[in-house]
Amino acid sequence: MSNLAPPRLIAVSSYAGALPFMVFGAGVFLAGTDFDIASGNIVRAYGAVILSFIGGVQWGVIIGHHPVPSGPVLAGLFASLSAWLALLTPLSLGLTILAASFVLQFVADFYAIRRSLLPDWYLRLRTVLTVTVATILLVTALFSGLP
Repeated sequence: MSNLAPPRLIAVSSYAGALPFMVFGAGVFLAGTDFDIASGNIVRAYGAVILSFIGGVQWGVIIGHHPVPSGPVLAGLFASLSAWLALLTPLSLGLTILAASFVLQFVADFYAIRRSLLPDWYLRLRTVLTVTVATILLVTALFSGLP
């Protein structure tokens, strides 16, 4: 297996994890229905959970290091705190915060990969997923609650 190819289970579960973003993100185009607003809130809640999970990856790679590098610790904390903030703000703002936070988390992952804290294949996986998820979050933010 190439070092640029993620293990099959991780690839399948990661891409499957993008499906709720796609399904419920598409729901905002059912303007004027209860599903419209519910979809935006579902995308925001799911995005917050997934962002916190992604932030946990940073902690996972450094948990056994001594001394502990501060960058991954701060990146993991940032992910969880920005996810929480996104849940406390109006819907469109929360979705925008999540989109920006996914991109910033990608930057942190990029530096972790460059420092050999994460495998090379993780960059390819995160690139595809970050572009997909951030785009869906921004589109959902733009169209949530429109009449």
